[in-house]
Amino acid sequence: MWSALEREQQVAGHLKVRRWNHARPSPLAAATSVHHALELCWVDQGTATYDVGRACFEVRPGQLMVVPAGVEHATAFCGHSRATSVWLASDAVAEIDERLGSRYELRAGPLPDSAALLPLAAMLQAEAFSDEPGALMGADVLSAALTLKVLRAQPRSGARGPRSPGIRAAVEHIEAHYGQALSLDVLARTAAMSRFHFARRFREQVGHSPYAYLQHVRLQRAAELLKGGRASVTEAAYAVGFTDLGRFGRKFRETFRCTPSAWRGAGQQG
Repeated sequence: MWSALEREQQVAGHLKVRRWNHARPSPLAAATSVHHALELCWVDQGTATYDVGRACFEVRPGQLMVVPAGVEHATAFCGHSRATSVWLASDAVAEIDERLGSRYELRAGPLPDSAALLPLAAMLQAEAFSDEPGALMGADVLSAALTLKVLRAQPRSGARGPRSPGIRAAVEHIEAHYGQALSLDVLARTAAMSRFHFARRFREQVGHSPYAYLQHVRLQRAAELLKGGRASVTEAAYAVGFTDLGRFGRKFRETFRCTPSAWRGAGQQG
């Protein structure tokens, strides 16, 4: 465990908050690492540095640092520093991005308009470490709001280009195996790419994140099963890879503007 860690809270499966306090004058550096989650960091005192590839970002009070999932980086604290880091699972970020239209491309570095987001980040930290009833739920809600704001501050994704053989292979794998548990690692290996480059290339060439495209395929297949009366709502959900019926129902309504049961009933009447 990195010695500067003061407190940690696993808010939910997709959200973790850490508070750092490095009280010594000498710098403290962590080993180079890669997280399977979006990392956000802000400094209340002192300075944090992030080495990302050939770039070095210095984070001071008033700035919010963004490190996308899959990006190799090394962090260091310089002098007496207090900071907070938040990790948001890729699936949770992808879900919010999808509802925005899958238009934003996360890039490493301090956000240009960090000051507007820091009060929200501070509220998230306070809720995460609070003992008040409902505090963890509050932290979860605030994390979604913070993710939304961070995505909006990113540049929009570029226009789609021709699909490369690797991306075509990943798309074909999704369309053939959508009912199975398909992780980003599995799809990246299918495309013969690293996780980071695969996620970027997939979005550029398909127009959606791998997660969003997989969900799109699953919902379309479920709609086909329901409309033909070939499966019940539960059977259709499980057949296409959903394990949470409540989540399946919410996503179906968002896509088709009606419940799975209503869709099935309309298809049988027709």
